[in-house]
Amino acid sequence: MDMTEITLKLPTAMLDALRRVAAEDDVSPGQLVREAIERDLRRRATAKTPIRADERLVAPLRALLADDFASARTCRPGSVPKATAWPNPVAALC
Repeated sequence: MDMTEITLKLPTAMLDALRRVAAEDDVSPGQLVREAIERDLRRRATAKTPIRADERLVAPLRALLADDFASARTCRPGSVPKATAWPNPVAALC
């Protein structure tokens, strides 16, 4: 693999920690940095991109419905006994 040298400035404490972890893992500090960058780039490449317009529309609705969502319960088929399923309107929605 062709590599280009770069200069990186780090806080002293971060560099000390990087060197300590590199020594523990028996790799170079550069290898640790390359692996961290590679992981981050892979994560970003596969991450779902947020649709900001949708977020702006959904956020107010989420705030309005927060109390309802907090008190909601999960209904699974067969989880409501037939004797109580009617006329209980909540059970009817399950």
